[in-house]
Amino acid sequence: MVVHAADPEFARLFGLSADEICGLGLLDLLQSSVPARLREQFAALSSGRCGRFTETVTGRDGSGRTFTAKVTGRAVRRPSGEIAGVVVLLHRTGDAQRPGNDNEPVSDDPC
Repeated sequence: MVVHAADPEFARLFGLSADEICGLGLLDLLQSSVPARLREQFAALSSGRCGRFTETVTGRDGSGRTFTAKVTGRAVRRPSGEIAGVVVLLHRTGDAQRPGNDNEPVSDDPC
């Protein structure tokens, strides 16, 4: 999952501009307590096996501090039903913490 386009506010959460975040791997930006599950959820969206999911993840801001967020992935379909892409929404839920004080992420809505 590579970021193709991003809202400036999304990129700013990671200390980047919208141009800088494009081309980066989404799973490199977001961390989960069960990385394989997060990868599988995105794969399920891309293949059409799942319409949406929400999970608690952590990320790192431009200062290297971690923050907690809810990530929601939603499949976008063409009128034909074919998957056109995936939209990712990120809502920061926790304050940034210094490295080593990460919160334990939890899955809220697995596919």
